[in-house]
Amino acid sequence: MRKKTKKIVWVITFVLVLAAIAWAVAELTGQANAAAADAGDSSLEMEEITMEMIKEPKPKNNPPPCDWQKEKGLRKDIEANNAAYKKMIAKAKSESLSGEKTSAGTAKAIKASAADYKKLQLEYAAMWDACNCKTRSKLAHELAETRIKNADVVAGGVDEEKIAALETQQKKLNDTRHEYAEQANR
Repeated sequence: MRKKTKKIVWVITFVLVLAAIAWAVAELTGQANAAAADAGDSSLEMEEITMEMIKEPKPKNNPPPCDWQKEKGLRKDIEANNAAYKKMIAKAKSESLSGEKTSAGTAKAIKASAADYKKLQLEYAAMWDACNCKTRSKLAHELAETRIKNADVVAGGVDEEKIAALETQQKKLNDTRHEYAEQANR
C-alpha cells in the first residue's frame, strides 16, 4: 500500500508541475502577444504624427493647385478609419493580456481595417500626385504600407519576421517623413 501511495503522490506532483509549466507558458505567450499589440500601438502613434505633418499650406505660401475639398474628405475618412483601428488594437491587447491569442474575429477586423486604410491612403497619394506633390504622395504610400505591416504584427501575435518587416517599414516611413519635412521647409 505504501508503494501505491508513493506512486500516486509522484503522479499528482508530476501533473501539478506540468500544469504549472502550462500556466507559465500561457502567461508568457499572453505577455508576448500583448507586447506585439504594444508594438502595433507605437507604430500607430508614429503614423498619426506623420499624418499631422501633412497640412494644407497657408495661402501666403502659394499652395499647389490641389482639390482641397477632396483632401479634407479623404483626411476625414482616414481619421475615422484610424479611430476605429485604435479601438481594435485596444481589443487585441485586452485579449492578449487575458492569456489568449488575438481572436480570429478581431484579427480579421484589424486586417480589413488596414486594407481599407491602405485604399484610402492610396487615393490620398493619387490626389497628391495629381497636384505634383511627390513627397506628400510618397508619404501616403509609406503610411499605407506601414499600416499593413502594423496589422500583420497586431493580428498575428509574436512573429519575428513580421516584427522585423514592421521595423523596416517604419524606417522607410521615417526617412520619407524627413524628406517631406526638408522639402516643406524650403
